[in-house]
Amino acid sequence: MRVAKDWRRAALQAMYILDRGGDPVPEGLTMALEGGAASPADRTQGVDFALRTWECRRILDEELDPLSPDWPLHRQPVLDRSILRLAAQEMTNTPEQWKVVISEAIDLAREFSTEESPRFINGVLDRLQRERQRHQDQSGEADHGIVSPGD
Repeated sequence: MRVAKDWRRAALQAMYILDRGGDPVPEGLTMALEGGAASPADRTQGVDFALRTWECRRILDEELDPLSPDWPLHRQPVLDRSILRLAAQEMTNTPEQWKVVISEAIDLAREFSTEESPRFINGVLDRLQRERQRHQDQSGEADHGIVSPGD
């Protein structure tokens, strides 16, 4: 079985901490992840990406929530919700890599979440990609309306 890249694991761990009410301070999050398998560089990259994703979560949630009407984000396990947010943000940043992003998200779900989660994550992210592609085809734009904080 493949496993997700270490920086993505670190990002997921940081998102979990944030979603459970953790302090959104980069140094604190990085310290909380010390002792894991990720290198210091992977921890830093993961925490930075998680913080950017966390800042955009409301916008991401508006895009993700309609894609699973029977299982809205507020009812999803924290890990699944975090995986979806991270993947949606990464698909925004690198839309040409959407297949890799979805594959890595499925790997995270296999590694950390429930037995049903990989299939659920795959379905939601596939719908997200199709919606974004349809929007791009109709408008001729690659912008999905999600911006990085500070833009």
